[in-house]
Amino acid sequence: MGLVTEAMTMKVSSLFSMLLLAASSSLSRGGIVLEIQAKTSTVADAGMNGDLAVEICNADLVCCNAGTLDTNRDDFNSGNVDVFSGDTLGECEGADIGDGGAIMIVTHNGGDAWLGEWIRVILDGGKYLQCPIEDFLDDFQSMTIRCS
Repeated sequence: MGLVTEAMTMKVSSLFSMLLLAASSSLSRGGIVLEIQAKTSTVADAGMNGDLAVEICNADLVCCNAGTLDTNRDDFNSGNVDVFSGDTLGECEGADIGDGGAIMIVTHNGGDAWLGEWIRVILDGGKYLQCPIEDFLDDFQSMTIRCS
C-alpha cells in the first residue's frame, strides 16, 4: 500500500509542477506585436503621399523600431485603415511589448501633411493598444503618443 501511495504522490507532484510551469510561462509572456493599423482622418487634406516611421516603447522603455510603414499599396488615403504586418514591421515584428500601456514615436516622412485618427498595435491573444492622433504631421515632424 505504501508503494501505491508513493506513486500517487509522485504523479500529483509532477502534475502540479507542470501546471505551475505552464502558469508561470503564460504570466511572463506579454503582448506579441502582430500588426500595426493606421486610420487616416476624413478631414480635408488629411491623406498623404508620404509615409510614417514608428517606434514603440513599453512601460519599461524597451523599444522596437518598426521603421517606415509603407507598402506597395497607396497608403494613408482619407478615411482608410491601412494594415502593416510581417516584414513591414521591422524590429517590431513578433516583438514582446507587453499588454500594458506603451508610447509610440511617429515621424512623418515627406512634404504632404497627414492627419490620422489613431494608430493601433494589434497584439496576440485578441488584444490591442490604441494610440490616438490629434494633430497633423508634416515636413518630417515627430510626435509622441500614449497608447492604451
